This record gives sequence, C-alpha cells and structure tokens, in this order.
Amino acid sequence: MFAIVEVPNLPVCSLISTGTLIANGSTTSLQWSTLYADTISIDQGIGSVGSSGSLIISPGASSITNYILSASNINGMTNCNVSIETKPLPTCTMNSSNSNVRIGTSANLIWTGSDVNTAILAPWDTPAPITGSRLISPTADTPYSLAVSNSVGTGSCNTFVSTYANSIPVANSDTISITGSSLNSIDVLINDTDSDSGD
Repeated sequence: MFAIVEVPNLPVCSLISTGTLIANGSTTSLQWSTLYADTISIDQGIGSVGSSGSLIISPGASSITNYILSASNINGMTNCNVSIETKPLPTCTMNSSNSNVRIGTSANLIWTGSDVNTAILAPWDTPAPITGSRLISPTADTPYSLAVSNSVGTGSCNTFVSTYANSIPVANSDTISITGSSLNSIDVLINDTDSDSGD
C-alpha cells in the first residue's frame, strides 16, 4: 500500500514596485500578490492588506526605504520585500559677470550645479563641468543655458547677455558771428584745426 502524505502549504508572496529609484517628493506604486495566506500585512505603517492589490506610496526624501510584506497561515510565515530609493532632482544656477557687453569685449559666464551627474552647456551643446566658468565674447544678444541631469530627472538654468556696439563720436559745433557782412555766421567744428575767415 502507498500512503498519501499531504505536504502543508506555506504562504507564497510577491511584492514589487513600479519605481525603485524616484525623485524626492515623487510617488510610486507597491503591487503584491499572495497564495495560501490567511493574514497579510505590510510594514512602514501600511498594515493589513488583501491577498493582492496595489498602493500608491511616497517614501521619505533622500533615503532608502525597505517595505516588507508578511504572509502567514497555520503552517508558517513567508516574507517578501522591495526597497525604494529617493534622490533629489538636479539643480543649477547661472549668471554672467556682465549682462550688457560691449561688442569686442568679454564677460565671464559662471554656473554651479547640485546633485548633477551630467551637464550640457548651450549654445555650444557641449559637456560642461558641474560647476565652472567660461569666457564669452558675444557679437549679438545671446541666451546661455545649462541642462543638467541625474538618475532621477533633469533640470536647467539660464541667463541672457545683451550687447551694444562702440559709439561713433559726433563733432559738436560752435557759432561765431561776423558783423558788417552778408555772411551772418559760420559753423566751426570743435575738432576742426583749420582757420575760418570771412570778408
């Protein structure tokens, strides 16, 4: 004769997240499913849940939070977990040492990034250090910008530099009067070195 031995079933569970690396202040979803479980709960203040489902969560800023689901029945308990990491979005600031540049002269473009992995400087569209400076000599009004990114998102900052041309000197005039002649006046340029006379 053969004896039939029934093996008791331990609970089975699965716990995942739609995003395990997110920006500070963002939300993500926990999704779970279980088999053979009589009681199911998730820590981090969530508490008892159904045999399957999903939940929108917002983990703490700049942290790694581990969520543990515990499923149990009379035969024992099974745990499953998922970790979610939060990081700040990249930020930057940019300015120019002179926002109104005379054509033919230069200014210093200065920028600073925070929580940045990569930076692209425009209008050149070239990689740039996270914090740096560049000498500029614009020949026309020009917008400058820095596009920054990291593993959780992107950001940007910008500044605008206007330009002006060299002014052309204009000679002033003076007036002298001559009496006893039909010629009433002669305009003399201040920078004119020639003598003017009248009859």
